[in-house]
Formats: sequence, structure tokens, C-alpha cells
Amino acid sequence: VDKTLSANTLKYTNKFIDYRFIAHNFTADIGTTETYLPWYGISDAANMNAVSTAFLVPYKMTLHKLFVRPETISDTSAELAFALDKQDDGDTTVDSIATFTYDTTLASNTLLTVNRSDWSANPTVEAGDKIGLSIDASTDPSGNIDWYVTSVWRVEIVI
Repeated sequence: VDKTLSANTLKYTNKFIDYRFIAHNFTADIGTTETYLPWYGISDAANMNAVSTAFLVPYKMTLHKLFVRPETISDTSAELAFALDKQDDGDTTVDSIATFTYDTTLASNTLLTVNRSDWSANPTVEAGDKIGLSIDASTDPSGNIDWYVTSVWRVEIVI
């Protein structure tokens, strides 16, 4: 197909690639403790063993982009370390998949973008993995503020 595909009904019979957006918004004083982001609701946690801070992967997925916009920052020198972790099917050991440290000066109400190529390793997860996204600051960047976070995933759906 070149340019535009129009159809009354589109039926996939084998596999296709889709992009999904997931909101991870939460309100917290993250301090300097690793904080796992929510996958639904607004409850963050110190680990990925809480129902809201883990996601059970249905298909192979790659973290294409991560958008982060914190509200009022009081310490603009804080470095933010992001991590994508997993627990394999059949165990509860937390394995690191990829990390990224944002070391540019922070600014209130300003978008930070983490691209796929920024991560330390390929940020890809497999079906059956239980995954978590976390943030960890080098110094306390703020008090209790809203964190607006959206992840964009490339999903390889096999019918």
C-alpha cells in the first residue's frame, strides 16, 4: 500500500505492529528513593510488586518513547535515573532491562523526552514478562508534585 489505505472492514490474519500510549501520572515527593510508576490509577510504589506499578506484557513490546513533565521543581540540579525492569515468567527476581539518566538541568513544567536510542540497552520486553518503570533522583528535586508521564510502546501483535 502506498499512501492511503481505505477499507470498510480491516481484518488481520497473522501479525501486525501497533503503537500504544500508556499514562503513568502520579503525585508524590519522590525524594531520592526509587519510585515505580503506576500503569493504571495514580498510585506509585517503592517496588514493582504492587498491582498498580506492574504490567503483564501480552505481546513483544519496545519502549519507543517516554515523556515526563514534572510540575514545580525546587532543585534543578537533580539527575533523574529511569529504569525499565522485569520479572520473568516463573520467578520474582527483578532484572534490569535498560536504564537512562537525564542529567540536563531540570525546569518546572518542562517536557523531558527519552527516546528508544537513549536507553543503555534495547528496551524490549517479551510476552509473559511482568514489567515496571521507575524513576530515581540523585537529589530531591521537589516536594509533593504532580508528575505527568506517558510511555509510547511499539507492540508486535501476533494473532
